[in-house]
Amino acid sequence: MKPSIARKLTEHEASYRAMLSTGAWRQEFSGKEILRDLTTRIWTRKRPKDPECRLTFVQEIARAQLDLNRVPHEIRELRTAIRRRIGH
Repeated sequence: MKPSIARKLTEHEASYRAMLSTGAWRQEFSGKEILRDLTTRIWTRKRPKDPECRLTFVQEIARAQLDLNRVPHEIRELRTAIRRRIGH
């Protein structure tokens, strides 16, 4: 590998590690890419084609969170903000 490529890879890795440690990844990483990668790694058999696959995957996660009463506070806050905005 050329030194410039190795250096760039090292710099990017350091940048990503910093984002992961500070939580800045939430603003920088593409949610669709993360979801696509997670879906294929976790749901390995009889997976429907996208986009149905990702939608089903997210729905099942939400269902499990509700069943376990472990809905993240960000999701609760988003739901409250949306309901307030539409007048509920």
